Amino acid sequence: MQLYKKAGVAVSSSRLAEYRLPQLYVHKLNFENFSLDVQAGYIEGLKEIYTSYKNTAESQKQNSEKEAQEDVFDLLGRLYEKLGRTPTPDSLQHLLRGVTEFIDSTIASRDMVNLIFARAKQQRGVQQKAVSNLLLALHYGRQNNFSRDDIRNMALSAFLQDVGIYRYLGKRVSEEEIQKHPEKSAMVLERCNIQNDAIKYAVLEHHERLDGSGIPYGKRRLSSFGQLVGIISEFYGIYSENSVRDVRPIHIFQYMKQDVQDQKFNPELFKQFAYSLL
Repeated sequence: MQLYKKAGVAVSSSRLAEYRLPQLYVHKLNFENFSLDVQAGYIEGLKEIYTSYKNTAESQKQNSEKEAQEDVFDLLGRLYEKLGRTPTPDSLQHLLRGVTEFIDSTIASRDMVNLIFARAKQQRGVQQKAVSNLLLALHYGRQNNFSRDDIRNMALSAFLQDVGIYRYLGKRVSEEEIQKHPEKSAMVLERCNIQNDAIKYAVLEHHERLDGSGIPYGKRRLSSFGQLVGIISEFYGIYSENSVRDVRPIHIFQYMKQDVQDQKFNPELFKQFAYSLL
């Protein structure tokens, strides 16, 4: 608007900053400088507006994504609890549909991994462990470019490994009975008519070890998914138990290295999983 005022008074940057423009006039000799000053001030103003808008939008986006991730945790936990308490073909199919849709629509995200570690500090439980193991398997599969079907089977194996343990919640049981929970979990999948052998073997083998020291059978020959779910289960179990001490994943891997050296875990598989999180 000032560019069209009558000539008469020169404009300084200080007077522009004072917002005294309606009282100012532009001298003909200073018109070019005045135009440049106004243009520079206008551009600077746009930059400030854009920066403020961008920061606000990014903050809102991050909050929205975090809330969505929290909702995913809670939803998958509820589906898992329903299957554990009422193990029927219908409850399993409902869970499988929800989990498969989530797996297909989710990308490998470091934010999701960070959420796993953050939630481990806040709460523990069967559902918490199940959802965390699913996300760790999903992240590993995506980071290593596995096929869609393999990622789905790995994630479901990690998710369902302890579903048979629901029968023990709130009850006093022997250590021997607890050690049979892989069998109980496999029985739940059988009862629910799950047909995928890769998932059933992984659930049955997740506490077996390559040196024969695992449970429940002391097997030495294990499926690849069984070995992976075993590594994930061991990693998350140690992490959740030590999360109050602010232990980092690298510390857990250093601790687990002894088991690798003792030939309990496949060294290459262990290294791939560790690299996916570091």
